[in-house]
Amino acid sequence: MDHINDKLCIDEDNMIMSGASNGGMFTYHMMSQRPNKFKGFFDMYGQPQLGYLNTPLALKNTNFLSLHGRQDVTIPYKGGYDDLDQFGYESVDSMVEELATVQECD
Repeated sequence: MDHINDKLCIDEDNMIMSGASNGGMFTYHMMSQRPNKFKGFFDMYGQPQLGYLNTPLALKNTNFLSLHGRQDVTIPYKGGYDDLDQFGYESVDSMVEELATVQECD
């Protein structure tokens, strides 16, 4: 980020992180590791692997949007294992519930 900021004019107070598939998994990872670095997070068809769902309280006032196909068998929307039984994922619902709890939403 420092390198990019040195080369480009970046408004560091309004950065949003986005990723798709593995990039979506990385987006969740960055939410847990650098919750104050970004103003918001936009995930597309990616979820944390089982056991890696971590929603820090610092995400209380952070924007979040997740898009995910309900028929996805590679990273299943409802969580569980992929179609090859190799990788397990948290459900989109459990991620949204944790964020709602942190943000004190119903």
